[in-house]
Amino acid sequence: MPVDKMVQKRQTMEWQIDEYRSINRLFDEFRNNIFDTVMRRANMGARSAASTDDSLRLPTIKKKR
Repeated sequence: MPVDKMVQKRQTMEWQIDEYRSINRLFDEFRNNIFDTVMRRANMGARSAASTDDSLRLPTIKKKR
C-alpha cells in the first residue's frame, strides 16, 4: 500500500474518531439535561395530600426512632 493511501486512510479514520467523539458528547449532554430537568430527585420526592373526608384518608406510616 503506498504511503499516500495510508496517510489518506489515517486522516479519514481520525475524522471518524472526531465525529464519534462529537456524537458521544452530544449524547452525554442530552442524558445530563434529561436527568437535571426530569429525573431530579427533588421532582421525584414524596408528596403529601390532605382530605377532610375521613372515608378518603389512607393510613400513614410512622418512622421508627
